[in-house]
Amino acid sequence: MNLEHVSVESSQSRHQHHPPQENKSTRFSHKDFEANCQPRSTRADIDHILAKLSDKGLSAKTHVKAYLHDMYRRNCRPNTIRTNSCSIMLFLAFLKQLGKVQLETITREDISAFVENEQDRGLAPTSVHGRLRAV
Repeated sequence: MNLEHVSVESSQSRHQHHPPQENKSTRFSHKDFEANCQPRSTRADIDHILAKLSDKGLSAKTHVKAYLHDMYRRNCRPNTIRTNSCSIMLFLAFLKQLGKVQLETITREDISAFVENEQDRGLAPTSVHGRLRAV
């Protein structure tokens, strides 16, 4: 094997250094960043969810309010708050159909019946698990 000597100086002179060119598509603007990071769920949104809960005549408003405000304080994503509130409303509507008004009267069988109801509606196992986790 023939190894020839390579000089560092000669290789550096062949390769000229070019400063990086600014690519307009990768520019960063704080205004763009702030616009994309604004919270889409506010206390007003939570109040709207609670109003919908009252309009439908569903019970447990104080418990739901405490839970949603806790999620808001823990800085949960707006979509998480919306998804969980939807799951809670579906669960409370299901309990209303069963004649359960007080949360204290819920049994394991009621929760199992809700899971079966969601499966019968054709929800994927992951979706059913998400609903159950929110409840």
